[in-house]
Amino acid sequence: MEQNSVSLKKFESTRSNNLNLVKFIAALFVIISHAYPLCKGAEYNDILSDLSRNSIAFGSLAVAIFFMSSGFFVTKSLLKSKDSKKYLHNRFIRIFPPLWFTLIVCILVCGLFFSTYSLGKYFLSSDFFKYCLNFILIPIHNLPGVFMNNIYPGVINGPLWTLPIEFVCYLVLLLAYKLNLVNKKSYKYVALLVIVAFVGINLIPLSIKGYIQPCFLFFWGSFYWIYRDKITMNNTYFLISLVAFVLLIVLGYGQVASFLFVPYLTLYIAFCLPQCNNRLASLGNLSYDIYLCGWPIQQMVISLFGGSMLVGMNILISIPLSILVGYITYSLVEKNM
Repeated sequence: MEQNSVSLKKFESTRSNNLNLVKFIAALFVIISHAYPLCKGAEYNDILSDLSRNSIAFGSLAVAIFFMSSGFFVTKSLLKSKDSKKYLHNRFIRIFPPLWFTLIVCILVCGLFFSTYSLGKYFLSSDFFKYCLNFILIPIHNLPGVFMNNIYPGVINGPLWTLPIEFVCYLVLLLAYKLNLVNKKSYKYVALLVIVAFVGINLIPLSIKGYIQPCFLFFWGSFYWIYRDKITMNNTYFLISLVAFVLLIVLGYGQVASFLFVPYLTLYIAFCLPQCNNRLASLGNLSYDIYLCGWPIQQMVISLFGGSMLVGMNILISIPLSILVGYITYSLVEKNM
């Protein structure tokens, strides 16, 4: 560990190779997590979910990392540029071009090779037109006649549910900025409201609470940026946070562990541990693209294996394919944006 005790502000202009690598690993976590229900059925969970008494899975941990880092760096970008149009433009090109490319490729590949419908019936089906709502961030999961024989039937790309939530977070942050709330004076009161909301939705059984949890991590990322000069990155704090994080997971409080400790642990790893080399860091550029294509690739592989398969085999086949397709998407679309 390089740093003994230092303010997070010291790293405000630092590019983190480690964070890029963490995001790449998180994208792989999503594939690993989804392999269990996709290969064995919806009632099956990954190892972390079993360990945490179904309170957190590798996939939800990855989403927490993505949303926290997004909140941190998007807030940095907004406060530095102070340009709403530029902010919205950057957020738009971040989400939509890779998403549209993935949707188009997925629609064509599924229609040509995985649908039980003829091409004419496929493209004229109401389910096809409904699926196109994904282009405007309205998650619809089924294409006509696709993956219906899989053990997890019909769902083309489950992770797309997070994208409208992230875009709403972008808009809420911009609104808060316009209302002059994105500052030290106001954010401490917002933090109290967020804590109360977190406790409330975890005490009251709400079916939508899974959709709200990522928003808390986005806020904490933003909070850490606002108070970066007050937050100490310290070896001892890191070890305490890590032990508490693991303990809460084992006790079955995975979402609490994520809420309390993912921001500190992620940012400490990002800035205070020895940095990985540029080649490894460059893998992080593919994280969003891997996230977009991982699930449909896993479903395609399972379909080719007859509708179900061993979890480990799916992971071993799907991860290299997802990295390859992610690289193609990044090179053709995201890199040019």
